[in-house]
Amino acid sequence: MNQMKRVLILPGIAIFAILITTSCSKNTVKKKSPTEPSTETNVIVTVIPDEVRLAPGESHKFDAMVSGAADTSVTWSINPNQGSIDNQGRYTAPASITPSSLTVKVKATSNADNNASAEAFAIIEKPVVDQAATAKAGYGASDFVRTSATDGASLCAEAVWEASLQNGGQLVTTGTLTQSGQNFIYNSTPNNKLLVKFSNGTQIEFMISAFNGDFSSTASNFLENDHQFFFSAKAEGSMNLQVQSLQNGGTKQAVVSGTIIYENTSYTVNMTEQGSYTSSVDVGSAEYEVQEQTTGTITASGFNLTINEQYRYKSIYVDNFVENIDRVVNNSWTQDGVNYALNNVRVRKAFFNTKPSELDSYWIVQGTLIENGSVIGQMGAETTALKLQIFMQLPDEKVILEEYLLN
Repeated sequence: MNQMKRVLILPGIAIFAILITTSCSKNTVKKKSPTEPSTETNVIVTVIPDEVRLAPGESHKFDAMVSGAADTSVTWSINPNQGSIDNQGRYTAPASITPSSLTVKVKATSNADNNASAEAFAIIEKPVVDQAATAKAGYGASDFVRTSATDGASLCAEAVWEASLQNGGQLVTTGTLTQSGQNFIYNSTPNNKLLVKFSNGTQIEFMISAFNGDFSSTASNFLENDHQFFFSAKAEGSMNLQVQSLQNGGTKQAVVSGTIIYENTSYTVNMTEQGSYTSSVDVGSAEYEVQEQTTGTITASGFNLTINEQYRYKSIYVDNFVENIDRVVNNSWTQDGVNYALNNVRVRKAFFNTKPSELDSYWIVQGTLIENGSVIGQMGAETTALKLQIFMQLPDEKVILEEYLLN
């Protein structure tokens, strides 16, 4: 969340690992044997290590040892002149290379005898990116954060509702709810946060700084209508998120920041959703619609995603539950120095009682994946007797991005 790479599934990200060989270099003096000292003096220069492998932009410090002279200083040089090396022997690879690999000779020359020198090599290689993993990351990371924040808000509101109910109907945002069978038992301690303890050992810690809105009916009604809801949600090995949710007069804004763990990888999140909503409830029916623009960043080691998405959700309940979802994605990101972008990706879906519906008339799946300016992937969808799959078709494989059971 491997030879020359580490695969992160996240969606998935690939992270380049540097392989460093720490053996000593061979000495060279003019065209003589590597171990033969200079004819003018007995000066011998050795460079350690004799070879390193670097990714573009990375650096490594070479060390030079000089014997046979009082002056043990050296002058460093590189050939070809790609990257830079300082007076201390620290070589920094160029930020980008063409083609995919470059070998640079690093040379240390004795200041006591310029006929005495030694060489080492810096091999710069572009990281090998797992295209399937990075496609999943670029498409799914923001939706995963959105879902986590939404689920966190729902659970927090439900926890406040249950705690308040057991507190005699008085609003309370601190204490502990402990699962016992199908129910939760409330305790008033601690007095600075609200803990939810599940029977499977999972514990979520909520710290609520603002909880304003209509709490006269249900927790879901509180979230769907005007409210001011600021909280943090922390779960060991899962997330540490701060969420600010504001809804007022048909407009809404949600700001999500912090860290989230997905498939053993930690992501730093800064995401903002802004838009509008409508909500109506009548006897035997309910309707809710939201339209949002999502921006921000999601980062991890070797991965930097810029979010640019539009999202529309509409649900109607009259005897049955109908949902329409329309998501447009133009996210761009770098993965270990390689540039990617989702270009005009659109996924429009319909559900009837949580199952996919109107497959032929309503569903739309389209868009492309671009790598360093070239199209390498095409969005698509297909159905089998049991399921519907949304995928990205890459040159060598089909990457499943979403999957739904049909029955």
